[in-house]
Amino acid sequence: MHDLHALGLLDGRPDAAFDSLTRLAATQCAAPGALVSFHDAATARHVIKSLYAPERSAAGALASYTDARLWPRLARQDGLVAIVEEVSPADGLAALGAVTCLGGAVELPDGTPIGSFCVWHDAPRRWTETERDLIRALARCASEILRRMLAEQDSADLRAAQARSRAELHRFAHAAAHDLRSPLRAIANAAVWLSEDLEPVLCDETRAHIDQMLSRTARLHRLVDDLLACCCLDTGAEAPGRITGQEMLAALRAQTGPRPGLSLHADAAFKAAALPSGPLTEVLRRLVDNALTFHDRDVGTVGLALDDRGEAWQITVRDDGPGIAPRHQTRVFDPFARLFSQDAVPGSGLGLTMVERQVRLTGGQVWLHSEGRGTAVHVTWPKPANMRQAKADRPSSTAHAQG
Repeated sequence: MHDLHALGLLDGRPDAAFDSLTRLAATQCAAPGALVSFHDAATARHVIKSLYAPERSAAGALASYTDARLWPRLARQDGLVAIVEEVSPADGLAALGAVTCLGGAVELPDGTPIGSFCVWHDAPRRWTETERDLIRALARCASEILRRMLAEQDSADLRAAQARSRAELHRFAHAAAHDLRSPLRAIANAAVWLSEDLEPVLCDETRAHIDQMLSRTARLHRLVDDLLACCCLDTGAEAPGRITGQEMLAALRAQTGPRPGLSLHADAAFKAAALPSGPLTEVLRRLVDNALTFHDRDVGTVGLALDDRGEAWQITVRDDGPGIAPRHQTRVFDPFARLFSQDAVPGSGLGLTMVERQVRLTGGQVWLHSEGRGTAVHVTWPKPANMRQAKADRPSSTAHAQG
């Protein structure tokens, strides 16, 4: 059961969401007024959320009322309207001058009556079938408005719970990373000290073992850093700054470092675009670094191309490297999936996992095309005005060999 108090529906404040319905009901039924109210079981009173009674000056002061006749009938019926031919002077509707009233039940999504949609007259009269159908339809409209209110509350509660969960995960990840780094530093320092102290008597085999120990601890450091980064990925929020594609290209060249014989370039559309800084730069850095790292020739190129799709950019990272066999293309985004041994190509095995997750959290997609030599990785990135906040699980295909 939804908490209508928590939603503010029982706080006595009017809600403009229902006003057009009450105005329509009173106008179409040629009635002095109409109202939407919700039943507060704790006080046995109806809290008014919308009241249309233009000729009753006292109506504005009425926030709730008792209802001993209409509500019990509505609460027992299923999708029907109820008529009270003589409103009791003891009922709150009498304060509005109601003599006879026609009402329909406002229901929760599970069909439980929770309030009433009521129109009244200040003189005895017969309610026509057309008027009954109208009130039944308007009561259903009010139920739909209530459903949306409850869905928005659920969505807000879910977002708050997700934010708390992310904060707890970040705290845990940072604490765990700190506790993992400390012994790794101790092992690395011990290996260096041993190497220095025993240098005069070290044989080649022992020196190789120490070098391997240092290499493995450095790899574990990178793995801890990447695990922390993977746990703490943002949900698509952009940094406030914008940079040109030309500036991003320069940043990518600086971040990936010089690679003898390998070059990085971009087309005119990419260079001229005004792109968001932050997560997009990191996604492209990982893709470019991956393409450069796994290139199998002394001379090669990696290119960036941009296609403006209106609500999103499609950015392609294309290389002329070895390509990816079809049998491997379905798993390169999986955590720790590797096409080469760790000794052959360094890396944590999480780079493309983070690319896929960051793109998905931003509301985009990533996929690849590779036939024979060369691989093209395509990324759709929503423009900031169209960016969705980390909720959709969009299907993604695969990308380049993971490093």
